[in-house]
Amino acid sequence: MSCFLHCRVWKTLLVETRRNWLLLQGFRRFSVDISCAKQGLVIGCGSNVVDLFVRVSQLPLQSSKVILSHDIDIKTELPTLSCSDICVGGVTLNHLSWASRFGVPCGLLAAQGTDSHGRLIREACEQFEISTNCIVVSSLYKSSSSVVFYDSKGERSILMTPGATSLMDADFMKEHFSSSLDKACIFTSEISQVPLSGVLYLLKLASEKGIASVLDVDVSLSAACRHGNTTALGSESEFMDCLNIASVVKFSLSESKSLFRYLCPSASYASELESEESILQLSNCLFAKLDSAKLIIVTMGSQGSILTSNFGSVFVPSLSKKPVVDTTGAGDAYLGGIIAGLYHFGFPESESSLLSLGQVASRCASLCCSVVGGLASLEVDLKRFLVDLEKSRGEERAVLLESD
Repeated sequence: MSCFLHCRVWKTLLVETRRNWLLLQGFRRFSVDISCAKQGLVIGCGSNVVDLFVRVSQLPLQSSKVILSHDIDIKTELPTLSCSDICVGGVTLNHLSWASRFGVPCGLLAAQGTDSHGRLIREACEQFEISTNCIVVSSLYKSSSSVVFYDSKGERSILMTPGATSLMDADFMKEHFSSSLDKACIFTSEISQVPLSGVLYLLKLASEKGIASVLDVDVSLSAACRHGNTTALGSESEFMDCLNIASVVKFSLSESKSLFRYLCPSASYASELESEESILQLSNCLFAKLDSAKLIIVTMGSQGSILTSNFGSVFVPSLSKKPVVDTTGAGDAYLGGIIAGLYHFGFPESESSLLSLGQVASRCASLCCSVVGGLASLEVDLKRFLVDLEKSRGEERAVLLESD
């Protein structure tokens, strides 16, 4: 009997020692260097713009007038803008900037002009060490810009002029970017400004190369594919093909609602999507409907977010503790955190690591809301946010080891 107990004690000690060693190795890797879990760049194709921020007494509504909180230049009859009112941003460039602050090597795939806006965007890329090797620059192109109206609560309305980004259809991609993903390990894009045929071309290219892809759905199906609208991005079939081929799809709540009602019009809860339970059902339904999705994300602003994968669905509350200055780019910052987690640790393998991934992303969104604009702060080292995610992954590996 004593021999049996003696052996059992030794076995317990051995398992515990191996478990602690495994966890320690993970933290040693983290503390010395967040070395790349993947080889290659995260290549992003999408909005990259110069944002002109204009503060207003209230956001513009149909048939309404608003008062600008800027003085008017008598000569130009435009709001006087300081350097702090002019920011570089855009859906894709924003999330690449946040991912880069986690030590993720990134590259922007874009078309820009030789104009001042294009130069500003490329200078911002250099500051964030985002590769510009996949940017086509021409004097024939006009770089993208937007005007952002924001109020005292940080809410905003945006007028976008896509410029050269609107030229990037499938033929353009084939001519300029057919080899652009050769050195990529993750491809990211958007449904916002790039023509859907161009997005679809690169998503298919990523799939053929076995590269994970991330798609941010920034506008609704009806807005992207409005019949008779010359500014529409493409057809409904192209829209759905993009969603069906991406590995990760992120929606805001409004976009996910409209898509859900399109895909599941007969669902009993399709008309009432307000409660957390109904939104969880929505997320699960979208995950089941989209063919290649390994992760579905629904962001809900100050209400938090929901992540759904093969390991279930988790609700992640908003982590904002600072006063909200501007919500522009918060969803982009969130996605930057998601991309960083996927790059360093791969896809979540349990509900707990799914939650940890969402918390990293939520912290990024919270930081973004405390400043004007959507680019990451160069002063903040975000790698510390990965500690909890690394710990969660280490515990998963230890549990798997014990079960062997």
